[in-house]
Amino acid sequence: MSETFERNFYKVSAVCPKCGSNNPTPKYVPTDSTRYFQVYDAYNRAKSYAYLFNESFISELREPSIDLIVPDRVDCLCQCGYQWSEK
Repeated sequence: MSETFERNFYKVSAVCPKCGSNNPTPKYVPTDSTRYFQVYDAYNRAKSYAYLFNESFISELREPSIDLIVPDRVDCLCQCGYQWSEK
């Protein structure tokens, strides 16, 4: 059984928006969790200094959502070096 990759934005017949070439190769892009950990770090710092503020500030702090993590995908990579997602 062959399972297809859910976030496969590579198309064999895709045309490069930069140079017009129509022979892209697939390029795997790993998961990007940089933004999530930046927000999580800021959340933890704010939480550690929360004792300086009143109770309403502490109750407003929310843990960051995992929706900030960008899932892995397969993009198109042109011979000119341009990378894009064909949707």
